[in-house]
Amino acid sequence: MDSFALYIHYPWCKSLCRYCDFNRYLAVDSTIVERYFLAIIKDLKFEAPNYFKKEISSIYLGGGTPGLIKLEHLTSLVEQIFNNFSISDKCEITIELNPENAELQYLYELKALGFNRISLGVQSFDNLVLKSLGRNHTRRHIINAVKNIRRAEFTNLNVDLLFNNSDLASSTVAFDDVNCLISFNPEHISLYEINTQETINVMSRENQRDESWGELFFNLQQLLFENDYIQYEINSYSKKNFQCLHNLNTWTFGDYLGVGAGAVSRQSKGRESVSVTRPSDPRIYTEKLLVDANYSNYFIVSRDSEIQALDYLISLTRLKKGFSLQEFYRKNPCASLQEWTKKITKAKHKGLLREENGIIRPTPLGYRFLDDLHLMLGSRT
Repeated sequence: MDSFALYIHYPWCKSLCRYCDFNRYLAVDSTIVERYFLAIIKDLKFEAPNYFKKEISSIYLGGGTPGLIKLEHLTSLVEQIFNNFSISDKCEITIELNPENAELQYLYELKALGFNRISLGVQSFDNLVLKSLGRNHTRRHIINAVKNIRRAEFTNLNVDLLFNNSDLASSTVAFDDVNCLISFNPEHISLYEINTQETINVMSRENQRDESWGELFFNLQQLLFENDYIQYEINSYSKKNFQCLHNLNTWTFGDYLGVGAGAVSRQSKGRESVSVTRPSDPRIYTEKLLVDANYSNYFIVSRDSEIQALDYLISLTRLKKGFSLQEFYRKNPCASLQEWTKKITKAKHKGLLREENGIIRPTPLGYRFLDDLHLMLGSRT
């Protein structure tokens, strides 16, 4: 049976307030929460017939702070998924948590509902850095969260970590963060760089950003490699057999269903790929689902074949395993294959891509300047 991934977007986070002020409404009227939940349930039921010949290989509940969802809602949500869809026996079921929400009893309840993977938004172990990022947790919260996750017998833990390479102090923090993280032995690590515009401007003026970035990131990677982490994607490292199935499905152009405000879906239909985008404002999403009888007409958009081909290449060049031209042509039969061959050849000549035994992947230079590679692929030849 063919498979697909399910993504449920629950935008319970302060960052969402920047464009829809949803948290303010949540604090004022709890019925907004109830209605948003009902909209997600209706969305799932509406989509189920479109996937009756496929089974879910992974479920990801994220997009903010799902750990603040009422347990009764979470229980009902899981029941609806299992009642309306076929689920793989090896389904990876992930929920995002902030450290301050990882209470032991709640984790036990998550385990009982079938969740088998936790993605913890740590970002840093340094309290000053966390404060500057606007995070509510501290180093103590992180340590307690990891201990609770292990006590609840979760054996698949991802930790998100940010680092800033602007100066010696931040470099020291980055090494301290990675060393501390390794001591907890998570199965998966997502490592991202973050810089303020001020930092980028200063480093550009001093012509030092490329050199400092390369050296710092190389040394951080060595720490991970020495502790048995494998880099399988530009920002992702895992222990053997613990790659994130949900992300791999997305990056390899698998089908996925996204429900909730701002969620995106992709479904293959013959030679075409259909894209579905939900409204990003939770209030508009809720009203369209619960009030508008023709709400689905607002969402479905056929993918432009050239944009689809670019998305495919951007996704596959993030992965260490690379891609073959044969598979690229099979996945994008309506794209201008002659033009894309020219772009790939140009990237090879620039030293950003290489081909070995029929497999194309970025060179070390290509990985270091992945944004430049993607811009080249997206430009006109």
